[in-house]
Amino acid sequence: MPFSRAIKQDEFYKYVVLDNAEYFWKKLKLSGVNIDACSEECRQLIFSMIGWKPELRPSLNEILASPIFTKSIRISSEDAKKEFINRRNYMDLIREKEQELAKKNQEMISAEEQDKIRKSHRGHFDADQLASRQLYPFFDTVKNKF
Repeated sequence: MPFSRAIKQDEFYKYVVLDNAEYFWKKLKLSGVNIDACSEECRQLIFSMIGWKPELRPSLNEILASPIFTKSIRISSEDAKKEFINRRNYMDLIREKEQELAKKNQEMISAEEQDKIRKSHRGHFDADQLASRQLYPFFDTVKNKF
């Protein structure tokens, strides 16, 4: 819900109490909520569902009978195909960015760990040996020296 509690003084809920949907949605938009992604029918339904007087709120059957749930959306198969391709490309891009970030994080961790090891175990190995080892084999080697 856009308001913290159902009290008349809340900056959003006061418009619900006043039954002023227009100002309610304007206030939400000014606060950064993307209300344009929601149709006017959807906004009307949401506003009715959060009404001040419970007896005036729509029942579940009335909500499900709303045009939001009953009207059919016509889309051509070509448009549907384009939409799915766009979504797949978008998800591929997200996965690619996540993999790049994970790789950078791993490289940072590796570099940080190697730096810590170099500082704490100076003289045990030269830099080339240390860079080629993973953390656990390194500790096994150190353990065997003592």
